[in-house]
Amino acid sequence: MQQVSTETAGKLNLTVRLVEGESAKFHVRPETTVGQLKQMAMQELGVQPAPGVVYYLALGGKKLDDSITLAAAGVPDHATLILATEPQVGAALS
Repeated sequence: MQQVSTETAGKLNLTVRLVEGESAKFHVRPETTVGQLKQMAMQELGVQPAPGVVYYLALGGKKLDDSITLAAAGVPDHATLILATEPQVGAALS
């Protein structure tokens, strides 16, 4: 019988990867919001917010809503999410 660590029991083991390829691993509860994971990933990966840019997490090519939990978004254990960017709506393009 396999032992389950109490530190990771009930948590999702996730990888967040930048489009450029750098990645970080996280062990988070399913109740964690997408936005909370995004903030943790940005900090861990050293991503500095840029003006006029929106950062988001995507799974399987689908943009995830920051306000919902990972469980509600259907994020499975051992998933790899992409931290991507898009221009902010209404931001002036230079």
